[in-house]
Amino acid sequence: NSQTTEMPLHLSGFNQETKEKLIEYLVSFELKLDENLTFNTDVLICENVLSQKCRIAKILNKKVVLKKWLEESALRNRLLNINDFEFLALHSLKIYFMGFDAFQLETLKSSVQFVGAEVIKTLDESNIPEIVVIKENYDIAKIKDFVNKITEKISK
Repeated sequence: NSQTTEMPLHLSGFNQETKEKLIEYLVSFELKLDENLTFNTDVLICENVLSQKCRIAKILNKKVVLKKWLEESALRNRLLNINDFEFLALHSLKIYFMGFDAFQLETLKSSVQFVGAEVIKTLDESNIPEIVVIKENYDIAKIKDFVNKITEKISK
C-alpha cells in the first residue's frame, strides 16, 4: 500500500489523547501527517463528518475517513485499503429533526443536504424517515406521539 504512505493526511476534531494515539498509528505505518488541511492534503481523518473541515475536504475532492480506518489497520498490523473506509455521503437518506428552532434547523438542513441526505419536513406514507434526530431534553410526550404516528404509518 505504498501509494497510501505518500498521501499527506490531516486529523480533525479529535481530543488530545485520541489525536496522540492516531499519530502513533500514522508513525507506525510511516504515513505523512499534514498539520493543516491544505490543497496538498489527500486524506482527512475526522471525528465528525458534518464538520466544516469535512465539508471543505469534500469540496476540495479529498478522501474523508473516520478514525476506524487507522484503528482497524492497527488491530490487523497492516494498512487496510482506505477506499473501504471512505465516507462518501448519505445518499438519499431521509432525516427528520425534532425539537430544533428554525435557525438550528436551517444549519442542520444545510449540513445534511451537503452530504446527500434529504430533510423530511412533514410525515406521510411517502416520507417516512430512516433517521430521526431529537434535540437533547426534548419533550418525551412529543417523542412518544411521533413514534406512535410513525408506527401507524409503517403498519398501513
